Amino acid sequence: MSCPSTPSTPTSPIDYEIQIITIEDKEEVQNFLQTFFYRDEPLNSYLQVISEETPRCIDLEIFSLKNLENGLNLKVIHNGKLIGVCLNGILERGWVEKEEPFKCEDKKFNYIRFPGCDKAITVKILSVDGAYRGKGIAKELVAKTRYNFS
Repeated sequence: MSCPSTPSTPTSPIDYEIQIITIEDKEEVQNFLQTFFYRDEPLNSYLQVISEETPRCIDLEIFSLKNLENGLNLKVIHNGKLIGVCLNGILERGWVEKEEPFKCEDKKFNYIRFPGCDKAITVKILSVDGAYRGKGIAKELVAKTRYNFS
């Protein structure tokens, strides 16, 4: 069992800004996901995609950031600090055939798949800094995704 990487220090209500992620945010988003998402995400945790023996999964990192420039991804900024991300995509019937093949070498990560549908926006990754959880930030990110991109 891995130790959680997420701090759990509570904070008081905060003011923050939700912005669209750009390619210039790639390194900051990658570092955020490394700290608050990759290890703790339930499927990754169950399959132990990230562990003491394998502290990084390059396939997971590439897959997570491959559509960063699609204009659908959101970040939350508080006092100049990234405290949340919502990485989104569009699914359409036949998307598997249309999408450029993603070659995945990691056998554990390769088990994770998305279902087909006619057309929908999908929240692929939603993560909030542990110190800011419980304040409705994730809920607002999902609402913004739904409102802005549907």
